[in-house]
Amino acid sequence: MPRMKLTITSANIEESIRNDANHCMIATAIKEKIPTARWVLVDLQSIRWTDRVAGQRFVCLTPKPAQRALLDYDKGLDVKPFNFTLPAPQTKPITKRPKTKKAKAATKKGKAKKVYKKTKVAPERVVVRSHGLRMFA
Repeated sequence: MPRMKLTITSANIEESIRNDANHCMIATAIKEKIPTARWVLVDLQSIRWTDRVAGQRFVCLTPKPAQRALLDYDKGLDVKPFNFTLPAPQTKPITKRPKTKKAKAATKKGKAKKVYKKTKVAPERVVVRSHGLRMFA
């Protein structure tokens, strides 16, 4: 995937939740730009998402304008709409999880559960974002 330009709108900013890596303004902008993106996590170091259609997990470093906006927003300051360019992400193929002993036993009994389905929707879990960069202090 080449470099991608993201525009953070005022709607993205209003929709976001402070100190939440899943529901921040950048995560919602990525979900709008890439409709197949799931498990989007944004913090000061990296931006990560999974595209199950492409079968890849994407990881790219968070650019400085996005880092500054995240810090200001999490501190409670007003953030104006902005745009930035994501660097080319590193990719990793998605693989199925290895079967556990319980899953193997259930398979033998005929009660097999699918570990990874294409129709599965990403769970909404909250990841608290905390900051520790000295350069912004």
